[in-house]
Amino acid sequence: MSTTSLPDRTRINTAAEKCSRTAAYSDDRREPERRQSRGRGAETVRLAAALFAATLLLTAGTAVKAQAACGDGLVDAGEMCDDSNLADGDCCTSSCQRPNYCDVTDMASIILRDRTDDRDDRLFWKYSRGDTTFENWGDPIFGTGYSLCVWDDDELVIDAKVNDGGLCWPMRPCWKILGRVQPAGYKYFQKISNNDGLQRVTMYSGPPPIKANVSVRALGVDIDPPGPLTFDQYFNQTDAVRVQFVRSDAPFCWESAFTTNKKNKVKLFKARVTPSN
Repeated sequence: MSTTSLPDRTRINTAAEKCSRTAAYSDDRREPERRQSRGRGAETVRLAAALFAATLLLTAGTAVKAQAACGDGLVDAGEMCDDSNLADGDCCTSSCQRPNYCDVTDMASIILRDRTDDRDDRLFWKYSRGDTTFENWGDPIFGTGYSLCVWDDDELVIDAKVNDGGLCWPMRPCWKILGRVQPAGYKYFQKISNNDGLQRVTMYSGPPPIKANVSVRALGVDIDPPGPLTFDQYFNQTDAVRVQFVRSDAPFCWESAFTTNKKNKVKLFKARVTPSN
């Protein structure tokens, strides 16, 4: 009876062990390569994360830089004001500074009453002894507007405008020319005040030796005064309270600087400038 020899399981097992050891040895040799590969992958991830963070910082820095531009409506470092535009001819220039081309007088006065009831607020400013001629006023009947600007040191605290032309109550021209023999100035009157509280504006410059004068009166809830600085002081006035009257369509401006005051209380500010001689 013939017998069929069975495979030698010992050899099979030995061969399997050899294969297993060979594979393990091969894996052991490849492990450094895998670790190196994993290291390169981790480094790539770290570099990508760093690049992403740098991009975010650059984007944020660019956004901050863009935000800090003149005309964005925010008063940033180096700016005295920012009225959200780059136009001249108002209280804030195209470079976000106070107008510096004004005719400064040595005779002026201001009274500002800031009452609890805003309907009782009052502002009166008078500029005298200026060197302006009639032509410098412009033409508020056709084309020239003005801005009344009040500065407490370097801070713009009141910005009130009066436009050219228009009809005021009761349906009459807001502006009229002054002067009997020849034109000498203009007068604005609005019985109930305009949207910025301005009720009366007078600009007059007679023939020499008569000096130029400007007076502005504002009243009511639309003046929008800044409110007192402290419980016993209205303006800071470390340097000066300045009032400017700025022409809209040409570089003309009339200014008075009040370095002292008669009263600087919670609800009242009064000051005067007089000639030194």
